[in-house]
Amino acid sequence: MIAVLFPIDFGKKAPNYLARCFREQVSQTANSDPHGLIPIWIWPQGPFTYDLWQEIVFAAGDTAEDYLQVLRDYSLAFARSQS
Repeated sequence: MIAVLFPIDFGKKAPNYLARCFREQVSQTANSDPHGLIPIWIWPQGPFTYDLWQEIVFAAGDTAEDYLQVLRDYSLAFARSQS
């Protein structure tokens, strides 16, 4: 099984949910299989470019780094689970 998440809508230049909610969604989704972490496909809605990433309007207290850290943490956990 592979789950698909839509954290940021680059067409609207806004996240679909807060960074803490994204972290929770990734955690719940990745851990939904009793046999271990499942792959997650991150789907950026709209065109994804460096310039558009800079134009995203994040909620107060959220930054691009918050979303990227969620992905780094998941990637590390997934890699460890595959060893």
